[in-house]
Amino acid sequence: MQANSQQELERMMVYQELKHYNELVGHCFKECILSMGSKKLNPQELTCLENCYKKNSKFDQRFLQALNYANMVHSKPQSNP
Repeated sequence: MQANSQQELERMMVYQELKHYNELVGHCFKECILSMGSKKLNPQELTCLENCYKKNSKFDQRFLQALNYANMVHSKPQSNP
């Protein structure tokens, strides 16, 4: 039974990661792609996409670090004097 729960948790985590990635791609696309007149990205669009991805990746890393820290602080056993 626990194996099924672990598999379900892993599947949910993969789903959330893919959903987040798709949202990031959609956000950066809306922000950076101004014209659909060419198959290729122009230099400004390419730079914008790279910066958008880097900025959001750094934010995600900081957010996860803060979340992990908060979880660590809240999970520490309280010492009684």
